Amino acid sequence: MTNLIRRLVSKKKRRYNLDGFDLDLTYITERIIAMGFPSDNLEGVYRNKMADVVRFLDSRHPDKYKVYNLCSERNYDTSNFNNRVSSYPFDDHNAPTMNLVINFCRDVDEWLMKNPKNVVVIHCKAGKGRTGVMICSYLIHSGICKSFEESLEFYGVARTQNSKGVTIPSQKRYVMYYDLLIKSKKVYYDRTVLLDRIKVDSPPKLTNDNTSNIFFTIKIRDNKIFESDIQVLKLQNTLDYVLSKQIPVNGDVKIEIFHRDSFGKKNIAQFWINTFFLATNPVVLERHEIDKVVKDKKRKIFPDSFKIIFYWTNPFQAD
Repeated sequence: MTNLIRRLVSKKKRRYNLDGFDLDLTYITERIIAMGFPSDNLEGVYRNKMADVVRFLDSRHPDKYKVYNLCSERNYDTSNFNNRVSSYPFDDHNAPTMNLVINFCRDVDEWLMKNPKNVVVIHCKAGKGRTGVMICSYLIHSGICKSFEESLEFYGVARTQNSKGVTIPSQKRYVMYYDLLIKSKKVYYDRTVLLDRIKVDSPPKLTNDNTSNIFFTIKIRDNKIFESDIQVLKLQNTLDYVLSKQIPVNGDVKIEIFHRDSFGKKNIAQFWINTFFLATNPVVLERHEIDKVVKDKKRKIFPDSFKIIFYWTNPFQAD
């Protein structure tokens, strides 16, 4: 019964079912392992049980494994893995910071280069999305994959039965960013740009009278730096919000779109971008490139023409 519950929880992810083990764990390559969170107590009934993971790693890769925890929301006693654990935390359903990706790839490289038998074991909670972003980035870093498209496909086929590994648009975007960084051979920095204006084309209709009470926030990493006033949209086909004052942003920027009603506010759309990689102006994000929106597969809320456009200025034109 316990194994059945675990298989139901792991859904379409490939499991390890050899040598008496039944784990939410997959070899992406011979030296890169993806897995779900190693849990104790009741959670171990439906996720990977910590004792089983330890037994697996100690029997298959004694003293040659290092674990990478990507969860920002939970932790465990690292002595379970002989303190060979590094933490690179970021929130579920979100993108990592670019510096986190860079440092992670260097850390993995350093461990794997120490001994040809060394392996890395990478996990978040479910062991799919966040785990996939970081593994795909390392597949590019190491040269195993030559493009972000190849890395996403490679990981999706290896980790899941339906080839749906990394599915959140912002997470895919950050794999693309890392590919661009590696190919450019440039040194990354948190480049400053100025946000001027945000447009939402074909905004969603979220009430019975087809109105929307929309506002948005801007964050730099985890710090909210701006919140707009509420825009009441009824028949308009576009929300065009010109900022009264340009807002300087740098590095990892998150823009969230909210709808407010009598029950409170709800995050209906969001995306992460990184200013280092901005080239075109304005930046146009189509429906399939926006987090949460892509889940509306039947177009009940967001029409095909929905898009978010933002305008920016480079204060240092010599960049």
